[in-house]
Amino acid sequence: MNITLICRDSRLSLAQARPVASKLEEISAIDRVNLITTKSDGDLNRDKSLHTLDEPGFFTRKLDRMVAAGEADAAVHSLKDCPASLPEPLVIAAILKRRAAGDLLVAPQNSSQIPSIQPGLVVGTGSSRRRANLLYHEPDLKLLSCRGNVPTRLAKLNDNKTDYDCLVLAAAGLQRLNIDDFPTLTIPREILLPAPGQGAVALVCNRKNRKIRRWLEKINDPCTAVVCRAERALLKELGGGCQIPVGAVGKLQKNQLHLAGSLTDPTGEKKLTGELTDEPENAEDIGLRLAKQLLARGGEEIMTNAG
Repeated sequence: MNITLICRDSRLSLAQARPVASKLEEISAIDRVNLITTKSDGDLNRDKSLHTLDEPGFFTRKLDRMVAAGEADAAVHSLKDCPASLPEPLVIAAILKRRAAGDLLVAPQNSSQIPSIQPGLVVGTGSSRRRANLLYHEPDLKLLSCRGNVPTRLAKLNDNKTDYDCLVLAAAGLQRLNIDDFPTLTIPREILLPAPGQGAVALVCNRKNRKIRRWLEKINDPCTAVVCRAERALLKELGGGCQIPVGAVGKLQKNQLHLAGSLTDPTGEKKLTGELTDEPENAEDIGLRLAKQLLARGGEEIMTNAG
């Protein structure tokens, strides 16, 4: 049996997809995994900052359409890029073991010191979540848009002609690309919670293709999957997409699932945070309840501003 996977045409996407292909090839019933690539809508349209977009799935929908049309058996995505609700007939069949979920402040290679969040710092990011939370913590930061794949953004950072003092990047992306020669600062979660699903890789397939779905489920990591279900339930209740500053991160500990969430005004003027702990089998309910708590405490106003 052969399986065709599709991913975005970038170094990071391929670095995520190749281990998936290797894991599937270890299954005796699978003879070969074909890996194909394409450019997503987000890759083809880099003129807009992510926080100005009003449609979810900017980096996933083209690939998902190809899966739905039968041009590939499954798509390999960064889970944080997947919209809270997938269109029919698609389903997330597996979530792989998570890498680091947090964000880093990254300075140029030739920088003599680790970056720090301080007034006047010029920070490059296209993420509404990162912008809003950093501004809430330090209103005197200067935020500039920075789009492109990870190597492209790092090249911009190193270019003396650009104004960036540092970038904000996902720790998992640098790990997967084995990039460790830039000074970095792990941004505390008290300042910036990760995006729901950040650091995890998802496999999306047609729910009607039961054979493919069954093979994909064999490489699912149940611990990562249950935590991400809680994070994504919170995101779904908040109507989340790239333009809404939602943060969420879960943790399994002593047979309990602990979820922390945040909702921040896009301008950085107001921020709501909350935490809930319950049994893992109630993952979706944990996310739903925490989202409703945030909405009841002023989140409705924040959502209106974000819209």
